Amino acid sequence: MPTLIFKGVKQSDLQVLAKPLIEQLAETVECPKDWFTLELTNPSYFDENGLVEWYPIINVNWFPRSKEMQDKVAHLVGKLFKDHGYARVKVSFTIMDREAHYDFK
Repeated sequence: MPTLIFKGVKQSDLQVLAKPLIEQLAETVECPKDWFTLELTNPSYFDENGLVEWYPIINVNWFPRSKEMQDKVAHLVGKLFKDHGYARVKVSFTIMDREAHYDFK
């Protein structure tokens, strides 16, 4: 945990960005790298003219953290994807309730 869900990102781009992203996130959030899960979904986006290219929409699911930490992570993720050539990046957060999270090992 945290889980980052990516939409509108090319698989080849995420393969390139996954390692530096996880390394930077682990350093920023101060947790082990293996706590992060990256999930890529491949939705199709349409407007009134049909299928359109879309920009990255990245949702971070995590347990409560400070607003300062959230801002750092949002800027880190946005900058990494902007530097990789995406003109627009949207980052949002879903705050999970620890008591509603179950992990069966």
